[in-house]
Amino acid sequence: RIAPYPGDDYLVYDASYPDVAETRDSFRGRAWRDLDVNFLRWNVEALGFLTPEGLRYYLPAFMIVSMLEPKRADVIPLSLCLSLTPPKSDGSDIEEFRKRMAVFDSVQKTAIREFLTYAQEHLGIGDAGHALHRFWNQAGRPR
Repeated sequence: RIAPYPGDDYLVYDASYPDVAETRDSFRGRAWRDLDVNFLRWNVEALGFLTPEGLRYYLPAFMIVSMLEPKRADVIPLSLCLSLTPPKSDGSDIEEFRKRMAVFDSVQKTAIREFLTYAQEHLGIGDAGHALHRFWNQAGRPR
């Protein structure tokens, strides 16, 4: 399912930082389908700056270029897998990660799980396996 555009004011966490403001300005008003591999590679740090709603909206673009153009995507597949991997600690960091990922519905969580499986098996990204094992294999599964 395609998430709605979150709105210009809900793209990033805190635009008072120059890098975050630059990310907001780069993504503002842009449809995820219009973002090419060069734009995403140049803006890969956005994965850490986007709000949960912003991540939900733009995640398909990052996943698609990672699968279709892995060589040109360069660091995008690894950065994406790392952004989808929960922290190792069990404290507030893991709770923050869970809240961030709670915006995804079960269909979207299945797509993320399938992407991570692909990244592990076909792109050789071991961190995708960590993400699957520590979070996504349990997330969003029908009970």
